[in-house]
Amino acid sequence: MTDKTVAVLLAFLQAGPKARLHGFEIMRSASILSGTLYPILERFKAAGWIVDEWEEPAPEGRPRRRYYQLTELGYAQANAASVRAEAISGDVVRRLRPRTAPA
Repeated sequence: MTDKTVAVLLAFLQAGPKARLHGFEIMRSASILSGTLYPILERFKAAGWIVDEWEEPAPEGRPRRRYYQLTELGYAQANAASVRAEAISGDVVRRLRPRTAPA
């Protein structure tokens, strides 16, 4: 799983288990661009990790937003990815920590 994919999952986790997010919110939270985000969301949708729906009714003065929400499976996968990312980053920190010289 790529860093950007994990960042998208973490955006959902940070928002909460029942959060409905639109694309710009996810892009801002995950610090990625739309050309990266939407293919990730399509993969999540195909895997059953998210569901989506269009904003109704259409607001006046701006285009409708498409909202995305994690499914139970998606929430479980997001939590697992979070744990793996934390374990990896912790391992990297341990490897980069300066070693003390023997006395």
